[in-house]
Amino acid sequence: FDDDDDNITRTRILSEEPKYPDHLTPDAVSLLKLLLSKRPLPRPSFPDILAHPFLVEHAPAQQAILDVKAHSPFSTALEKDCLERMRSAGVGIDAVIESVLAQKCDALAGWWTLLLEKEERKML
Repeated sequence: FDDDDDNITRTRILSEEPKYPDHLTPDAVSLLKLLLSKRPLPRPSFPDILAHPFLVEHAPAQQAILDVKAHSPFSTALEKDCLERMRSAGVGIDAVIESVLAQKCDALAGWWTLLLEKEERKML
């Protein structure tokens, strides 16, 4: 639904069904129709989406990815020790934390990564 007039686009989205390309499989079209339901209640939940015939063969791999629990940054004893060492070297650790959490590619994030890797190698 694409029109230069936003009101026309909005009306078409709310009142018309989209045209699906011919190359899509019936299962793909079925899933898209569920996802694009005009009413929110019939829309599928995430587990329903993974169980849909179009995605069911990929569901175990996706679930395995979702089940991986990432640890909270700066929560391990080693990370806390590294932060303390940086603080004692005169580095503002709030800026380090901000750089690392924002995944910046700056000197603070680089220093943090190198220090942490060095300390992890020492533990081996």
